[in-house]
Amino acid sequence: WTLKAEKENLGFFGGLDYDVGEDVTLSVEARYAKDSPVQKAPNGVTAQENYYSLTPRFIASWQATDDVNLYTSAAKGNKPGGCFYGFFDAPVTAEDTNEAIANGRAVIKEEKAWTYELGAKTQWLDRRLTANVAVYYIDWTNQAVNEIENVSWDCPDTGFTGTQSTSIPNNFIRNAGESQVTGTEIELALAATDNLFLTLNYGLQDTKLESYNSLVLATLVSDDPDVLASGVSVSGNEAPRVPKHTVTASTMYRRPLGGLGSDWFLRGDYVYNSKTWLEAENEAYVGDVTLVNARLGVESATWTAAFYVDNVLEEDAPLLVTAFPSFERFPTVVNAFHIVPRRGRNAG
Repeated sequence: WTLKAEKENLGFFGGLDYDVGEDVTLSVEARYAKDSPVQKAPNGVTAQENYYSLTPRFIASWQATDDVNLYTSAAKGNKPGGCFYGFFDAPVTAEDTNEAIANGRAVIKEEKAWTYELGAKTQWLDRRLTANVAVYYIDWTNQAVNEIENVSWDCPDTGFTGTQSTSIPNNFIRNAGESQVTGTEIELALAATDNLFLTLNYGLQDTKLESYNSLVLATLVSDDPDVLASGVSVSGNEAPRVPKHTVTASTMYRRPLGGLGSDWFLRGDYVYNSKTWLEAENEAYVGDVTLVNARLGVESATWTAAFYVDNVLEEDAPLLVTAFPSFERFPTVVNAFHIVPRRGRNAG
């Protein structure tokens, strides 16, 4: 059995710009969309839903000088909802699928977010220095959060002993009631000389789950059926998979290579991400990541040849970590972690 899912999207987009004098521009954009996901199960159950959305964006910009542009914006975004595939697997009975649809466990709600931004785009030093800064706030409704939860299976041929009906842990998508993000972005680019170019970017993402109950945390702290069903509040925790601080920087030095019409260059890159929580419970995390890469090469208008060394400092924080059902120790231990290790120092 192959999961059968379909989604049809119909959208209309329009925008209008209006100049208020020579220096101020007001912009209004909007997209109206209809998303129609369909999820089918081998037990004969079909779930279908229509999501209608209107996502506008409003922008006001002021060209204060030739080199300074100030702007503010408000925009609504969305991610259409759908169905959680775990309740549409082959071993799930029609009764269990219909029950999950009725009580909402099989439904992933539409995510909605309003983003408010205030920023400046500027140039200095005869336009050798570009400096951009922005502050923003995101009001997020129904943020999708990954959980581990049990799905009832009727599985006589899977090797499980005892009754043919059992519960299997599965990655599960649930929606947080309210979330918020407050952030800052700074971008700097400097042509220090005719041959030396420097860039520096910094991002701050301060996230907060305003309203969310964790089912995974409930299994760790309680055996009360009511608590296990409703979850334990993790409101106030940081959102998973979002580093609070990010920094990227690069240095590029290049000069002409004789009269061959090509340049030789030397480049170094630096990347830093602060720790990221793996899940909404804020119990497990991937630590800080610091990467340094270097590159030496020759470049023409049509080809590039380079020698590189990546991960010079041999950063060993995992490249990717995801929560995963612990099938071997279930139901005593529900969570495991799927870890993709990072490649060490390498050159080529």
